[in-house]
Amino acid sequence: MSRAVLRRVAAVTAVCLGVPLGYLVIAVCATVLVPSTMVAALIADGVAGLVAGPIIARTSLVDRRHRGGPACSRARVAALAGVVGLTVVTGQTAALMAYRLVGSRGWQEHVAAQSQAPWALTLVFTLLVAPVAEELMLRGLMFPLLRRQVSLTTSVVLTTLVFAVLHGNLVQGLAVVPLGVVLALMREMTGRLWPGILAHVGFNLAALVIPATAIAAMAAHPFVVVVLIAGLTVAMTATWTRWPAATAV
Repeated sequence: MSRAVLRRVAAVTAVCLGVPLGYLVIAVCATVLVPSTMVAALIADGVAGLVAGPIIARTSLVDRRHRGGPACSRARVAALAGVVGLTVVTGQTAALMAYRLVGSRGWQEHVAAQSQAPWALTLVFTLLVAPVAEELMLRGLMFPLLRRQVSLTTSVVLTTLVFAVLHGNLVQGLAVVPLGVVLALMREMTGRLWPGILAHVGFNLAALVIPATAIAAMAAHPFVVVVLIAGLTVAMTATWTRWPAATAV
């Protein structure tokens, strides 16, 4: 194995371990200092976002391959919105089906903590702090760093895997896998971070307002999950074909 390959492997490993481990340290400190699970999560995400933001701002060369994408037309916005909508239904349905099959103690603990927290705090965390912090960490910092070393497919897979693991339980981890793929592709397509933040907010909002009975009805039929995954794959492929990556500069 050549030195160049070894350096690339080392760089990818450092990025894939450094970002989640850094967040884990912040989260553990917040959990020790604050008894409330929801408040600790809010603090952890907030601090992580505040750390990632200046790093991104001061290392603009990291992002030089992914700037200057074409302007967002109405057709493009509509297509991306439709894809994000499909990620909500697909992710939630697949996650609920898995929960029915194997259960998830972590998910049960998350639901219990969320039910005990003030609704305003939950909304601030879900619709503001978490989307911004996670996009800064993963699609703002981790994804461009990986794209300097490896292919688009590998970068999408690695950031999506970390995205799922950071959610801490099977149900949420599976639910965000389709979203992670779409957000990484949006980052590549647009060359910008804010479309992904808006899409992430929209995903979380939709997950809050979609009736649980509707998701449960679909999750009861594995064939429906297969159809949803196939439909999302086709939609993402068509969108990517129509609007490829941002122009390199």
